[in-house]
Amino acid sequence: MGSTAAAAAAEDAALGEPELEEAGGEPQWGPWRLPAVTVPDNLRLQTAVARLVVQKQRIDAIVREGQLDGLWPASWLGLDGRSIDLTAFVHSVLPFIPETGQGQSPTAAGRVNLKFTLGDDSRWDRRQVARPRALAARLGADERALAGQPDQAEVSLISPLGLCVPTQGKSRVGFLRQMGAASMAARVTALAYPSPSQLGLYAVAPGGQAQVWCVLGQRQLRRLEAHWLSVPLLNGYGVPEPKPWPENWPPVEAVAQALAECRGKGVPEVDLLGLSHRLTRQAQGMRWVSTNLLQMRNWLPRWRFFLSSFIGLPLLLLVVAMLALPRAIEAAAVAAILGFAGGAVAALAVPWVVARQRDVN
Repeated sequence: MGSTAAAAAAEDAALGEPELEEAGGEPQWGPWRLPAVTVPDNLRLQTAVARLVVQKQRIDAIVREGQLDGLWPASWLGLDGRSIDLTAFVHSVLPFIPETGQGQSPTAAGRVNLKFTLGDDSRWDRRQVARPRALAARLGADERALAGQPDQAEVSLISPLGLCVPTQGKSRVGFLRQMGAASMAARVTALAYPSPSQLGLYAVAPGGQAQVWCVLGQRQLRRLEAHWLSVPLLNGYGVPEPKPWPENWPPVEAVAQALAECRGKGVPEVDLLGLSHRLTRQAQGMRWVSTNLLQMRNWLPRWRFFLSSFIGLPLLLLVVAMLALPRAIEAAAVAAILGFAGGAVAALAVPWVVARQRDVN
C-alpha cells in the first residue's frame, strides 16, 4: 500500500469515526475476539526472532534513505531500489523454508504478535497518513482476518520458530507498531521447518572469502548470504555454531564452483551427494588405462601412416616375395594377405594404446 492508498483508506475509515481523531491519543486496542497465535515457549528463540524483526526495521530505514547502497544482497532489493523484497529477504536469511503447498496447515483467522512479525517499513508510515488513528483502528480490527472483508492481512507462520511473515498487508505491520499496537488480525497459514538436528552450519573460506554454509540432512547445501542475521537466529533455534568443513565431504572449492554454476537458477543449492558422485566420476576419468583403438571414444587416425604401414608394407613384402620366390607366388601372396589382416586386427584390438579413462568407451 503506497502513501496515496494509505491516505485514501484513512479518509474512508475516518468517516464513521471522527471522534477518534478529535479526541487525540492512541487508539484503544481490544478486547479482541480472535485467538492469539502461539509461539514456542523458548526465551532464547523469542529473543532471536524479535532481534531479527528490529534489524529488518533498521535495514528498511537505511534502504529507504538510500544509504549504504551495494551493501545488501542484490536479491533483496525491490524494483525501485528503495525497498526490500520481504520474500527474498526471508528465504535468504532462513534457508530451506518449504515451498508453497509443502508442510502447510489449513489457514485460520488469528492475531499475530507484532513483536515477532516481519514487515515492510520502507514504503510508508504514519507521517504519510491524514488520519492515522482511524486507519490504525481499521487495520488493527479483527475484521481484517475474516473472509470477504476488505483490506485483509495474510501471514505465513513458521511455526517451529514463531516467526510471522506477511504475504498480504506487509506495510501495515510497521505502521501499527508506530501506533502502539501489539498485535494485528490476519489469516494465518502455519509452515513447517526442519528441526535443528537436521541443520548444520559450516564456516568456510573459498578463495579466501569467509562464508557460512547451511546443510540440510548432510546433503542439501545453501550459502547464507547474510550470515550475520541467519546464524544468531538459527543458534536461538538450537542449531550449533558454525563448524569446520568435514574432510570427507567434497572439497570447499568444488562446492563453491557448483554454487557459482547455480546462479540465475533460483535459490543456489548444491546436492552434496550428487556432487560427490560427479567428482568421483571425474577423478576416475583422469586415470591412465590401457586400451585399444576400438574402445577409444575420440581419436584421429593418421591415414598416411595407416596406409603406408598396413597396406604399403604388405604390398612391398608381396613384391619382394614374388621376386625371391618366383615359383611360389601364390604362397607369398597368401602370406602377405594374412599378414596384412593380422596386423590390422592387432592394431585395432590389442590394448597397446594408453589413454585417459574418460576417453574410453
